[in-house]
Amino acid sequence: MHRKHTPQTIGPAAGAHRPSSPQELAEAVAVDGFDAHAVEVAALVEESRRLAISDVLAAVSLDRHQPVVARERAFGRLVAAYCRALEREAAADPQPCDRFTVAA
Repeated sequence: MHRKHTPQTIGPAAGAHRPSSPQELAEAVAVDGFDAHAVEVAALVEESRRLAISDVLAAVSLDRHQPVVARERAFGRLVAAYCRALEREAAADPQPCDRFTVAA
């Protein structure tokens, strides 16, 4: 049975603005840095792996040995792919309409 994926609520780092969407998280990382949002970034990367989104982008995003600009770019692309995956999933599993009933 296919289980619909629902994004987890991502908590803020101490003293940092709480991003309410993946796009806001990417913007917050660009402003505050990865360390300020390490928990949120790790959670989004884990969700992206469950959706089979690029392991390369996930690995670069989490790799502290990579240049910051490479990590930011990889994370931005990962967020974009994550959002597209959620949109495709929502389109493939439309909500039932209350106006019509199909009798079996």
